[in-house]
Amino acid sequence: MSQRTGKLIAWAVLLIGIVGQFPLQSRIDRYRSTFRISMYADARPEELTQVETKLKEMGLNPRRGQVLDKTGKPAVLFIAEVPRAEWGGTYEKYITAVHGVDRVDRVVPGLNEQGIPLDQVQSLNVQDVGIIVMAALIGGFRKSAANVLWLQNEENWHAGKGYRTVPLAKAVTLLDPYFTEAWVLTCWHLAYNMSVEAKTPDEAAELIKTGLDFAKGGLPWNSTRFELYQEIGWTYYDKLQNYEMAADYLKRAVGHPHPTFLERMIAHAYERIPDIDNALKWYNISLRKYGDKDPVANGAVATITERYLNAWNLYKTGDYKGALVKLDADWTAALARADRQPSDTIYQHFRARIFEKLAEEPGADRTAMYRQAFAIWLDAAKTNATDRLARRRVLILADNFPEWKSQVPAGFNDVGLPEKRNDLKPEHGSGRAAEPKKAPDGAEKGQKKGPDDGHGH
Repeated sequence: MSQRTGKLIAWAVLLIGIVGQFPLQSRIDRYRSTFRISMYADARPEELTQVETKLKEMGLNPRRGQVLDKTGKPAVLFIAEVPRAEWGGTYEKYITAVHGVDRVDRVVPGLNEQGIPLDQVQSLNVQDVGIIVMAALIGGFRKSAANVLWLQNEENWHAGKGYRTVPLAKAVTLLDPYFTEAWVLTCWHLAYNMSVEAKTPDEAAELIKTGLDFAKGGLPWNSTRFELYQEIGWTYYDKLQNYEMAADYLKRAVGHPHPTFLERMIAHAYERIPDIDNALKWYNISLRKYGDKDPVANGAVATITERYLNAWNLYKTGDYKGALVKLDADWTAALARADRQPSDTIYQHFRARIFEKLAEEPGADRTAMYRQAFAIWLDAAKTNATDRLARRRVLILADNFPEWKSQVPAGFNDVGLPEKRNDLKPEHGSGRAAEPKKAPDGAEKGQKKGPDDGHGH
């Protein structure tokens, strides 16, 4: 092929790509200006009204359209224009407003500055994707190329081609490293969706680690936004029960505009270490910032002070026997005062940790003390299926005391724990939350979402 022919082909591809940008850009402009919520087909009138009311309270004026839900049945689609200054953002505040409304199928916000919606991916075929991306690269439209690749990535995922997710996501973030949603959603796919489908615990653990590493790779470009810090913190919290690392990253998230539940999430993380002093500190920070908008924090401060603070003060001094006696006494008193059975998650975790500390005391019957801790963790795990820390501790203790393995129910290892453990250290990461390294441009690299975990007192 001659040089002249090659140039003509290159210009032809560029021209086709540029022409292809116009309908694509029109679609971008149309959808990045709207916030959309799809309902299930069986949503009741009062549930539809609830969504409308919440959006109106946020200053939007929603109108009703129609869409097919996941079962292929016609359902209501709410469409609301957002202020131009918010076009293409995450629309986090609107998502938070409708959080918890029954029969919401999905929320479809804009994806980034250009905001191509995920539900438009079916209109782009492979040829369209290839031509537009190639032309965008030649013409310098990197963000447009990233958008189109991201659409293809979402199509791959929903078509069951999850194995293509990471390579394509890397290409997307290479083209547009400020595309926060690409970093966040890829971490979530790896750490949650793909790890659940893993064939072995070791494979699941590796996928969770890969998801975290991927998200951390986006921090140098997105260090002034909360989303990546939140996603990393939540993954440490929920998937690995590493509460110290979770708190570390979530604290970095609250240094930027963020949802109001994050301060409370930090307090939850410290509760589970346990680190009662820091839990109280962060509940009080939330109260000072949000007042009546955080009804959970006020009750949490009262509950922790009443049930755990006295035992914690003894625990800090190394008086573990005294802490155990005081913890049991305060808990018994709380039960007598309560008009209904309170949640005992923190009580059980704290009590088990005390027995683990007692196991390492000079002259202690190590096996007997760990046996007590094992029994408490096992009871907590059986009582509450969402208590992933209890499951993790049961597995680790049984791994160190093989004679207890027969008591571990099948399927307990869904907590991202590799097969080979032999490590009695707590999972909250004590001593492992090192300060992040600085990237050359001054942004923090490796700095530390999630929704509120529904914890109450």
